Amino acid sequence: MPTDTPSKFRSLKFKLEVTFLSFLLLMGCIIMVTFWFDYRRSEIDEFMSLVGKINFNVVKIQSLEKDFFSNETINPEYYRKGDSPYLKERKKRLREVLQQLQTLENRKEISNLAIQMDIADIRRLLVRYETRFDSLILLINLRGFKDFGVEGRMRRYIHRIESSPFPFDKEKMLMIRRYEKDFIIRKEKIYIAKLLVMVDSLRRDIALSVRNPEERDKMIALLTSYRDTFTQLVTYEEKIGLKKGDGLLQEFSVLSLEIQKSIDHIQKEATEKSLALKERIKLTLIGVVLLCIVSNILLSLFVTQYLSKPVRKLSNSIHKVIKNNFSESIKLEQVKSNDEIGWLSNDFAKMLETVQNNIAQIQLQSDQIAHSQEKIMDSIRYGQQIQEAVLPTEEELNAFFEDSFVIYKPQKLVSGDFYWLFRKKRRTFIAVVDCTGHGVPGAFMSMIGHTLLNKIVGQSKIYDPAMILEVLHIEIKNALHQQEGKNSDGMDICLCCIDDGTDQKIVTFAGAKRTLYYTKNGKLHLLKGDKRGIGGRQKSENQPFNNQVLSLRKGEILYLTTDGFADQNNAAREKFGSLRFAQTLEQVHRQSLSRQKEILERFFEAHKQKEPQRDDVTIVGIKL
Repeated sequence: MPTDTPSKFRSLKFKLEVTFLSFLLLMGCIIMVTFWFDYRRSEIDEFMSLVGKINFNVVKIQSLEKDFFSNETINPEYYRKGDSPYLKERKKRLREVLQQLQTLENRKEISNLAIQMDIADIRRLLVRYETRFDSLILLINLRGFKDFGVEGRMRRYIHRIESSPFPFDKEKMLMIRRYEKDFIIRKEKIYIAKLLVMVDSLRRDIALSVRNPEERDKMIALLTSYRDTFTQLVTYEEKIGLKKGDGLLQEFSVLSLEIQKSIDHIQKEATEKSLALKERIKLTLIGVVLLCIVSNILLSLFVTQYLSKPVRKLSNSIHKVIKNNFSESIKLEQVKSNDEIGWLSNDFAKMLETVQNNIAQIQLQSDQIAHSQEKIMDSIRYGQQIQEAVLPTEEELNAFFEDSFVIYKPQKLVSGDFYWLFRKKRRTFIAVVDCTGHGVPGAFMSMIGHTLLNKIVGQSKIYDPAMILEVLHIEIKNALHQQEGKNSDGMDICLCCIDDGTDQKIVTFAGAKRTLYYTKNGKLHLLKGDKRGIGGRQKSENQPFNNQVLSLRKGEILYLTTDGFADQNNAAREKFGSLRFAQTLEQVHRQSLSRQKEILERFFEAHKQKEPQRDDVTIVGIKL
C-alpha cells in the first residue's frame, strides 16, 4: 500500500461518505413520512383483526350449535347428564364475542357512527339470539330422545301396549310405529294424521276384542296417553321447526344472517378506510422515491467523474487477463493513483500472480485426476466384458429353442439386469432378472444372482421354480448379511422351467414382482408373478412363491422382461407403461422374432426421444 496519504477531499472515503450521508438524509425523510402512515395502518389492521376474531367466534358458535344439534340431541348421555361440552364451549365463545365487541367499541381511531350502530345491532341481535337458543334448548330437553322426555314417555306407553297379552291387530300397531318413525325422521305432517287415524282404529279394535272391562279401560288409557304424548311431541317439534324454514330454527337463521350482515358492514367500512390510507401512502412514497431518484442521479454524475475512469481502466485490464485464461504472459495494467483504487490495483496484481501460480498447480492435479478416471473407466469396460461373457449367447439360446431374440440395453456400461439359461436333461431353465440399482452396484448384484442360480439348480439340483426363488431369496439375504440390517438390496425375477415334449411344452412359471407374457392360439396372454421380491425386507415374506403351469404347443412364444422398457419416460414425463407394452406385443407377436425385436427397439427409441435412459432394459423372446 502506498505510504502517501490521499487528500481528504480526493479520497474515495470522502466521496462515498458524501453519497452515503445524502442517502441517509433521503431515507430519514422516507422513514419520517411513512412512520406515521404505518402507525395509522397498524391501528386499522388491529381493528380489522379484532373484527375477524369476532367473525371467527360467531362462525365457531354456529358450528358448535350445529354439532350440538347433530350429535347431542340424539345422544342419550346428554339427556341423562343434562349438560354438553358443545354448550360449554359455546358459552365461552359467546363471552369472548361480547368482550371483543366492548374492545371494538372503545377503539375510536377508526370507528364512525355507522360502525357504532353496527356494534349496537350485533349486541342487540346476540341478546335475541341467546334468548331463542335458550328456548330451543328447553324445547329439546322437553322433547327428549328415546328413553328421555316426551319421546321416552311415548315409547314406554307403546311398549306396554305391545307387551300386553290381550289380542289386537298387530299390523295396525306396526303401522302406528312406522308412522311415528316416519314423522320423527322426515318431520312431515302427513304422518301425524295417519298415526292418529290408526290409533283411533286400534282403540276401536281393543274396545271390541278385550272383554274384561278393567283391562279394556287400562289398554285404552295407555293408547290415549300414547296419543297425547305423541301430540305433545308434535307440538315441540313444530315450535323447534319441522323444517329449517319453520319455528325457532327459522328465527335462528334470520338472526344469524343479520349478525353476519352487521359484521360484514364493519369489515367493509374498515377495509375502505384501509384502502384509502394505503393509497395515500402509495402516492407519498412515489413522490419521495422520485425525489430520491433525481438526487441519486445528480450525486452519481458528480461521483462517477472521479471514479469511472480509473475503475474502467482497471476493469478492462482484468477482462483482458480473464480472456487469456490468466496466462502468465499477461500482466495487469495497474492504476497509478494515490487512493483506494490505486491500492486495489496493487492488490489485484498480487492476487493475479497467486492465481496464475495456483492454476498451474491445478492443471497438474487435473491431469492426474483424468489419468485416474481413465483407469477407472478401463476397469468398468473390462467388467462389462466379464458381465457379457456370462450371459447366454444367441447360439446357446437357439440351440434349445426354435428361435429367439434379446433386447439388452444397460443404462450405463454395466447393468443390473441379466438373463440366465440352464439346461438339465429334458428341462430348460430361463430367467430374466432385474437387480436393485444399475451401473456398477447393479452389476455386482447381477453377478451374485447369476452365481447363486447356477449353484441352486446346477449343484443343489433344485428344479421347482417356486422353490428356486425361495432358496434364492434366502441365499441373497445370507450373502449380503441382510439379517443384520446391513443391506436391503434384492431383485425381481421372471423364471420359467420348460419340459420338452413332442408337440406340447409344459412351462412352469414363478415370478417375483415380474410378469410372463406368452402366446396361445394366436392371442397374447400374461401371468402375473407374486407380489414379493427376492432379498431385502419383504412385507409378504411369509407368503410362499407359487408355480403357474402352462401347456403350450410348439411354436408359441414366451416373453420375459424387466420393467425398464415400460418405465421409460418421454419428454412429457409420461411412462411407456405396462398396458401399452402388452398392446405392443399383441400387435407384433405374429411377426418373426427378428422383426419383433426391430419393432420393439424402434418403439422404445421413438418414445424415449432425447430423454436419457431411465433404467436397464432387458427383453428375451423365445419360440418354443
